Formats: sequence, C-alpha cells, structure tokens
Amino acid sequence: LALLVLLGLREGRRASSRPTPLPPLRPSAMPPAYRRFLLVSSVFALALSSNAFLLLRLKDLGLSEGEVTLAYTAYNLLYALLSYPLGSLADRIGLRRVVALGFALYALVYLGFAWAYSPFLGVAFLLLYALYSAAFEGASRAYLATLVPQEAKASAIGLYHTVVGILLLPASLLFGLLWEHGSAPLAFAAGAGLALLALFLFLLDGKKPPAYPG
Repeated sequence: LALLVLLGLREGRRASSRPTPLPPLRPSAMPPAYRRFLLVSSVFALALSSNAFLLLRLKDLGLSEGEVTLAYTAYNLLYALLSYPLGSLADRIGLRRVVALGFALYALVYLGFAWAYSPFLGVAFLLLYALYSAAFEGASRAYLATLVPQEAKASAIGLYHTVVGILLLPASLLFGLLWEHGSAPLAFAAGAGLALLALFLFLLDGKKPPAYPG
C-alpha cells in the first residue's frame, strides 16, 4: 500500500510539472476595444515604412552622406533626450490623447517630407520625427495594456506585435514601389494619408473603453 501511495505521489508530481499549454492567440477572444485598436494599428502599420527612406529623401534634397549621418545622429540623440519627459506627458493629458498626437505627428512629418524643397526643411522634419518616436512608441503599448484584463495582457501584446511586425514588410514594399514608379513625394503623401486614416478611425471610435490597470 505504501509503495502504491509513493508511486501515485510521484506520478502526480510529474503530471503537475508539465507546462500548461498556452491558449491560442484569437482576436475574437479579446475585448472589443482591443480589437478596434488592433484594426487602427494595422492601418497605421501600413504607413510605417523603413527609416532608410527618410535618409534617402535627405540625400534627394541635397545632403551629402556625411551630413545625412550627422542628421540621423541628431535624431537619435533627440529621441533619447525626449523619451523620458514625453513618457510622463501621458500622465498629465492621458494615454489616448498622446496616441492620437502620435498619429497626427507622423502624418505631419510625412507630409513635410513630401513637400520639402530644401535640406534644412528635411532635417527639421527628421527632428520632428524624433518627437513622434519618443511620444508614441511607449504610449501605444501602455494604452494597449489598458484595453485588456491582466490575465490577457501578454497574449494581447504578443498579438499586437505579431500583426504590426507582419505588416511592416508590405508597408516598405508599397512605399518603395510608389517611390520607384511614381515619386518620393507621392510615397510620403501615401504614408501620411494612411496615418491620417488611422487617426480618423481612432477618433471615430468615441466609446470610452473600460480601463484595466496598466
């Protein structure tokens, strides 16, 4: 009897040590507010072309390779300097407003790159792009975390990054095709249009989502 009990305890420990399979990532299982934001993010992801196109546009406007490198270094420094203060901006005006501001800034930068006619304007819009990056990237993830309950946060964030990551390749391909077969201004204008569409859809959803603790 003692031997049977001992064997039963061992089998029980082995069974309990097996990892519980993770549930599949299903958008339909997520709250409606999350699904709406995922749709908005998918539209916006199609506007997220590679930063290399920004640098190519600076060369197109007349900057040398060394000057483009300096401009991109300035962008990275400004991004690092602004990340913390702009991260606290959401605490004062709310995450939703910061996310909307990010969409608007991205559209403004891409319209600027479409219409820029001098290297000075190109560099100015690149530095404005640093403001967008510092304000939006952290705020979008933080906002996402408020749309789902605690037990679903990991799956929700994983699904968000999967969808956005998959769309980044076609976004850059589309941008490159518009540049090659049309023009650089056309490609940037299309990116701005997609960002404005994402902003419109985001603002159109006037329902206040249930706020879960971030």
